[in-house]
Amino acid sequence: MFLNRVRNALKRGESGLAFIAVVAVMAIGLVVLAIVTGVLTSSFVFSSVDRADTQAQAAADSGVSVAIAGLNTPNNCDGVSGVYVGSGNPRYRATIWRSADGVTFIQGCPNSVTSQVRIISTGYPAQGTLTGVTAGTTKYLEATYFYSPNGGNTAGVAASYIYNIGTLDKYVIQSVSGGNADLMVKTGDFSCSGPTTINGNVLVAAGNASLTNTCVVTGTVWATGTISMSSQSGIKGNAISSGSSVTISNSTSYVSGSVYANGSVSTNGSIGGNIEAVGSVTTASGSSVSGNIWSGSTVTLGENYAGAVNAVGQVTVGTGTKMTGTIVTAGSIKYTNKTNVPAINAMLSAGVITSASQIAYNASGITAPTPQPAPVVPGWADVVYNLADWQAQGFNNLITWPSALGCSLGNSSSTDPSGALYPYYQMLQNLTVKTVVDMRGCNSVSGSMTLSLKTDIAFFAQDYSWNTLGITSADGTLHKLWFIVPEIPPLQSGTPDCPRGNTGNFTVNNPSNATPTSLIGQNVTATVYTPCTISMSNSLIWRGLLYSGATGGGTTFGNPPSQLYFTPIGIPGTQVGNGNINPSNNNVGALVLKRNRTNNGE
Repeated sequence: MFLNRVRNALKRGESGLAFIAVVAVMAIGLVVLAIVTGVLTSSFVFSSVDRADTQAQAAADSGVSVAIAGLNTPNNCDGVSGVYVGSGNPRYRATIWRSADGVTFIQGCPNSVTSQVRIISTGYPAQGTLTGVTAGTTKYLEATYFYSPNGGNTAGVAASYIYNIGTLDKYVIQSVSGGNADLMVKTGDFSCSGPTTINGNVLVAAGNASLTNTCVVTGTVWATGTISMSSQSGIKGNAISSGSSVTISNSTSYVSGSVYANGSVSTNGSIGGNIEAVGSVTTASGSSVSGNIWSGSTVTLGENYAGAVNAVGQVTVGTGTKMTGTIVTAGSIKYTNKTNVPAINAMLSAGVITSASQIAYNASGITAPTPQPAPVVPGWADVVYNLADWQAQGFNNLITWPSALGCSLGNSSSTDPSGALYPYYQMLQNLTVKTVVDMRGCNSVSGSMTLSLKTDIAFFAQDYSWNTLGITSADGTLHKLWFIVPEIPPLQSGTPDCPRGNTGNFTVNNPSNATPTSLIGQNVTATVYTPCTISMSNSLIWRGLLYSGATGGGTTFGNPPSQLYFTPIGIPGTQVGNGNINPSNNNVGALVLKRNRTNNGE
């Protein structure tokens, strides 16, 4: 109809009106065309961006893989100055970061004290996308791994893994390789009394950590619950409470690094680094903090302080203190019974500060610290008796122990007067091929066993209760030994199965004397696995790995100080050490954390 009117207007000579009508029709058409074009262009743009996103993520993943391969190749990282660059299209740029304590990361290749490495890989999409749209499609991928400077990594296995409740009393834990000898607790609390030294980190995934009486950790203590320190205890790395508070209650206790808490921090001791607390911070008279203090709540200063204080809440300065640093708070400043300006004037008069410019109150832009994440501890690894797993690694000899003859091992006179058991015991001494010894028919294996190994042996039993153990290498070469309490199917997924009441444990009741009568000697590595408890006492020397469910009350060690020399050895068919009984020479171990981030960290 509209077009008919245009034609009639032209016939009547009304060209001006016709022109206006034509323009209107063209405008409508242009609008429709613009809408259609916009929809099509938008589809093409989204398609291009989606494709670029995928390309960038894949490129970032490739950068991580290339960096891992480089870190596992001697001198490779130093050769590229810690930066791996892909020249393809898409492409990546991956940088290496190292950490001695798993908390503070420094850009650069690993060194002799590195316990974790972080790879930050930037992925770039292919150039020349359909519409040229690549903005916002760059991806930043962060991947953190356990690291062993000397190789021999078994995927983040600790010197002592405790599923539930860990107790250390008078013990020295160190690593044969010179790397970290970490201690991990999956659930429950960790407590340590001295004299005890742990030459590594302590990770408590779902509980509290308590250090007292000269218990010293050379790495970081990282717990989801509270961290409490007293009586000459020390942490030479950082103290991190990802879900609660940190309390240093004694002036003889110290943290050489920094203290982080998602709750409060209270110290009577010394802190060599910073304090970051989502909650309040209190420093008592006689304490010292070398770094800065950052609080998401209130701060109370009871001792001289030279650092900078940033707080969301009120800052209270104690009498008799001297402040040479600065205080910036979103709240008020308090000194004696005065607040803000009167407090500042009183502090000037008392010589607490030398200038009013040191203090700023009701300041804007002060935020709380970012909460720290929980420590990562691997889940429980199930071990059952499966001969095929061992045969796959060369254990082709099987001895089924004659439990009817007795399960107390030793020499013929002390444990088996009839002599019937002696030939079997002597058989262990003479083994020269890898052997599985099935002693599951025994309710408990006991006695005092002395073995001079010529090969590798794996024991399976329901329970072990030794008086003494003396295991050495007969030929001076490395031999391996396993004492395993296997779980019994059906299994509870992800948790240790210890249904045996008071049995299912591994115990060495070493008699108390000046020299250790129980030891795992040089060139021997012994692994203990039980879903129940491990208990060792009195100057025992152990080389190897301890893996305990500790459902009966903890992994305990005795008096006087015993020694654990960590050497990582796997268990076939499990996640413990990737099941590999011969540790990999790779430096890069288990994945700690992998996530996308918003920048390249530089």
